Amino acid sequence: MPVTGKYPGALRAVLTRASRNLLERDAALVAARARVLAPKDTGLLASRISYSVKGTTPETMEAIVIADVPYATAVEKGTGIYGPTGRPIRPKRAKVMVFPGRRGIVYAKTVLGQKPQPFLGPALRSFRK
Repeated sequence: MPVTGKYPGALRAVLTRASRNLLERDAALVAARARVLAPKDTGLLASRISYSVKGTTPETMEAIVIADVPYATAVEKGTGIYGPTGRPIRPKRAKVMVFPGRRGIVYAKTVLGQKPQPFLGPALRSFRK
């Protein structure tokens, strides 16, 4: 419904400010919940969860919550047989993969992958009631 009447510009400004404030609040709550749910090893993943609100009008505004580390998607969705591909991880250019393990260097022709540890999806769903 278009805003008309004696003060349409002022009312539009109030609605825009209120919309931005609500989005900021909700995005901050989702980001805070995601930080709590994020798996902790070094704590880097949780510390890099942030949010922003983009758009200039209530119709175009959107909130974005992001985990700004390269491995965030792998943690959220899993890898290998547990992830989107559903296949074991194999080396691309060598006969074996080499990586540090709990008891020393590991040599493997395939690995199963990492099970998903969702944190962003559950954080968002916890506020969709």
